[in-house]
Amino acid sequence: MFGLISAIISLIMFVFWILVFGLIVLVVVRIFIVDKHSEDSVIQRWNTLLIGQGNLGEEFLDRVSKELKGKNLPYPHHRERISTSFTSGNLHDFIVIRMNSDCSSFISAVPQGSDLSVTWLLQDHMIRGIYKVPFIGPMLLAVFKRYTFAMTNDAIAFATATHDAAVQATESIMDEKMLDKSHLNRKSSGKLGPL
Repeated sequence: MFGLISAIISLIMFVFWILVFGLIVLVVVRIFIVDKHSEDSVIQRWNTLLIGQGNLGEEFLDRVSKELKGKNLPYPHHRERISTSFTSGNLHDFIVIRMNSDCSSFISAVPQGSDLSVTWLLQDHMIRGIYKVPFIGPMLLAVFKRYTFAMTNDAIAFATATHDAAVQATESIMDEKMLDKSHLNRKSSGKLGPL
């Protein structure tokens, strides 16, 4: 009888430690993998709607790529498909421009019925991963992420150039399709102010 109780307690402890280990793995995955494209890390954003142009997503991204190449920016860019969530199979196409280990720009075009929603955003990579771990993260962020005037100027210059490529591609489609540009907001909003 005592052996049976001991075996049940051992089994319960084994299951408990498996659950604890599984929870730790889920937290680590959530922090380091899923968090790669977290909304919390977006520090600047711009978007507009191209009325009646829902089928021009691919063309918009091609125009953005051409604009970026024409600017001779020292930052590489590439196309990337990003899932809308950890469990979703729904993917969106982005042009990703990486400035350095601190920040990247993402430009996308998402059809919305007959319209096309185009978006540009700036992501601060340091506002994710280990820096989101409670208690430890904010301390690490305070120590390792101290913006200087020069760093902020670099981020603003990068953001302005990549944002301009998205706006220019949008304007070229609007000109070609004779859309009313009076509703086009050319300014982004966020931590860096209007760009």
